[in-house]
Amino acid sequence: MGYAAPGLPVPEIIEIGSAFDGYYALSKRIEGSFLEDRDADGFARVLPSMFEALDAMRAVDLSSTSGFGVWGADGNALHATWRDALLDIAVDRPTARVHDWRPRLALAPSAEQAFEAGYAEVQSLVEQCPSERSLVHSDLLYFNVLVGEDRVRGVIDWGSSLYGDFLWDIAWLTFWQPWYTAWRDVDILGAARRRWPVPAFAARHRCYELCIGLDGLKYQAFTSRASDLEWTARRTLEVLRTGR
Repeated sequence: MGYAAPGLPVPEIIEIGSAFDGYYALSKRIEGSFLEDRDADGFARVLPSMFEALDAMRAVDLSSTSGFGVWGADGNALHATWRDALLDIAVDRPTARVHDWRPRLALAPSAEQAFEAGYAEVQSLVEQCPSERSLVHSDLLYFNVLVGEDRVRGVIDWGSSLYGDFLWDIAWLTFWQPWYTAWRDVDILGAARRRWPVPAFAARHRCYELCIGLDGLKYQAFTSRASDLEWTARRTLEVLRTGR
């Protein structure tokens, strides 16, 4: 909530507390519909507002925080460099919520092969990824964006947020785009390239798409989502093969 800004509407939290065996947070209600409810034309019309939100995230002052990668309750992230955060994708960290994903992924050999091939390519690309610290949402789908009148009305669920290269959020949209068949022909990548003609765009975008695919494979193996795991393995191999 503290990072809310013009162009980046985050609902105001009005109460936090504990209940039963967990915790709760109450926020002010945001009027709007889910991004996923949009058809191709509707999605394309809201895309400029999505890009404004990414620019607002880039403008957030992170000087009181440190680190790269997923950040914690103290506002700091674990890794000293963005490169380290990217390469950590292959570590089965005991403190991670998906710990033990490695042996579970090994039960699906084709998905494991896709992971290893994708990670090898990530290793070849990380040096082209700048160590820029921007606020990154890292989950701009799955009913986390509310829209209305072709504007972003609310961005919620920051549990996967990280510090790193803002192009990660573009890669998130493009990697999962084929999952949303209605958006198949929306040129998200072309629009992003025109708005942000930054150095090494293609290499950075490719690296992040692969990392996002690998992260998906980890999560789906951990949660035993066999059909999703198969889809993500195919999609990761498609990115490796075609770059799209």
